[in-house]
Amino acid sequence: MARGNYEAARQSFEKAWQIAQQSPAKSTVRYDILKRLASTDAASGRFDEAERYLQLAVDWRESVLGPNDPKIADDLAVLTNLFLGMKDFDRALATQQRVQAVHLAAYSSESLPAADDLVRIAQIYLAEKRPRDAVRPLISAQQIRTRLVGSLDPGLLPVLDGLNEAFGGMEAYYRQALAIRETLYGKDSSELISTLDGLAYTCFSGGEYVAAEVVYERLLSLWEKLVGKNHPMVAVTLDKLVVLYTKWNRTTEAREALARSVAIRGHFLALGLSQQAEDAISAGHQDQAKELYKTALSALEPPSPINDELIEQITTTLMGLERSPKPTKIPSPKK
Repeated sequence: MARGNYEAARQSFEKAWQIAQQSPAKSTVRYDILKRLASTDAASGRFDEAERYLQLAVDWRESVLGPNDPKIADDLAVLTNLFLGMKDFDRALATQQRVQAVHLAAYSSESLPAADDLVRIAQIYLAEKRPRDAVRPLISAQQIRTRLVGSLDPGLLPVLDGLNEAFGGMEAYYRQALAIRETLYGKDSSELISTLDGLAYTCFSGGEYVAAEVVYERLLSLWEKLVGKNHPMVAVTLDKLVVLYTKWNRTTEAREALARSVAIRGHFLALGLSQQAEDAISAGHQDQAKELYKTALSALEPPSPINDELIEQITTTLMGLERSPKPTKIPSPKK
């Protein structure tokens, strides 16, 4: 199974299960093999079979250790994930509510496991496209975790992300999530990108253009640090600034951002065409290579400092091809 050969692993575990059924009913071997069978089938996308084996494992634990064994909740949580993978939302919700009941009996409603159960229930509602139903459990989870751990609790991230999804984005939730992620990962981490993007868009949608510009500029700077100043994701962020500046009637800034975005896209298009031209030269197709290089130069218009070096390289290569003689055609031998 560790090598990804799930079919071979499944056949081995099925043979082991046949042997294990000869063991005493309370033998833990039965449970262990059932869990392994469930994991193998889930990994290979056989969700129905995985559910069957996992349900047998839950039945074993209930019959041997009792229905109130807290560890049953762990198996039920996996079962919830299986139902979600099958898009069987009703059974996913019913199973997660069983998990919730076990945790409430073991830990009380003012506990982290209880808060996590509320988040999981909300995530099922969100997956089912029922955002309104997700709000109440998410708010309850937020209140429990804040009381127990504080407002910078990392466990609040799925709560805040869920609230933003349910509400279509709220500035306060994005800012809290950003503060937590900054504490966890640092201020220059890629983990901040989606939160910054969501925060910027939320500010823009609410007409808070100054705040949106500050966040988009930070997002732009972060992309530049992570992937370089001429990466396509930098162009994507510049396009968002273009929309902001246009809406804000700041036409000069909009034109500047658009010009840089176009230059970056032209740069990557020209690089791709140059690679095709190199392949054509290797195959002896010089005329095709020339046309590709000419198209690459066209993609770099209008000129931009970003592309000066690339333009010089392509121009020099193209001039070399123009000077080189065409290959002499060898006549076919006479019959």
